[in-house]
Amino acid sequence: MKTSVVIPCKNNIATIDKCLASLMPYYNEGYIKEIVVVDGHSTDGTLEVIKNYPVKLLFEQVEGNIG
Repeated sequence: MKTSVVIPCKNNIATIDKCLASLMPYYNEGYIKEIVVVDGHSTDGTLEVIKNYPVKLLFEQVEGNIG
C-alpha cells in the first residue's frame, strides 16, 4: 500500500527541512506515493526550502491561517 502525505504549513522555516528530509527515505523506497505541501502564503523562506524536495506544492486560496 502506498501513502500520500499532506503537510499544511505557514512560516515553518525552522522545521520544514527536517520534516521533509525525514520522509525522503520512505519516498525513495516507494512507500510514499506523493508528498503534498499546502502552504498558507509563507514569508520566511519556507518556500525556498520546499522547492528542494520532490513535492507537490499547493497554496491555500485565501491568505490567513490554514484551517
